[in-house]
Amino acid sequence: MTDDQHDYDDEPIPRSSRARWDISTSHLAGESLSKEMMGRQHYIILETIRKYGPGTMHDIANHCELDLESVHKRLPEIGEKGKKWLYRPGETAVGPSGRKCKIWHEDLRPRNSDGTLVEDNDDDEFGPGFRL
Repeated sequence: MTDDQHDYDDEPIPRSSRARWDISTSHLAGESLSKEMMGRQHYIILETIRKYGPGTMHDIANHCELDLESVHKRLPEIGEKGKKWLYRPGETAVGPSGRKCKIWHEDLRPRNSDGTLVEDNDDDEFGPGFRL
């Protein structure tokens, strides 16, 4: 092999490139987290929001012991697509990169026994959300 040739088979693929096309690495990483660890991370995120109030993933990561990647991965699991303990009402804040980030809130909205949101009836004489 000459100096201007390169044997790419001998070099490992950089991690960032590998993760983009090898979905199995993401699945393996997810499977390596125990349910206890994920539950602990869910708890930490929820308690952080309870203590410091609504925030972006950056705000939450800055106020707790988890790194940004862990917070980013866990938010949907405990938010609208998962356990529904959190929700995003549509508010945004500017993140460190200057891009808009969604703000996560603890979901205290009333729910029916099947988990669906209770619909507010503004015509109710006692006000919206009142239920007997």
